[in-house]
Amino acid sequence: MALSPQDQDYYEQKLGVKGYIPFFGATLLIGAISVPLLLFLMDWSSGSTSQWNAHVVGNLIAMGCMLGSIVSIVMNLIFRFLLWMGWLPSRR
Repeated sequence: MALSPQDQDYYEQKLGVKGYIPFFGATLLIGAISVPLLLFLMDWSSGSTSQWNAHVVGNLIAMGCMLGSIVSIVMNLIFRFLLWMGWLPSRR
């Protein structure tokens, strides 16, 4: 079932730059917080947190930001493909 022009415009607006910037920022923030936190919890549960310092945390925050940016780019491309194929659901 093809999308109506209103649904097509809605999804194009959400996948455009104005809709993408908050999503990109949110995934960067989630990655920057969750990667160091989860790795610290893994090390804490095994009792090996003595190697943690600000340099390690900074590197993990940078890796989390990179992971968040890659995830947001891939998700945006996937949803653009779904929109192009007309496989997104109707909003009604």
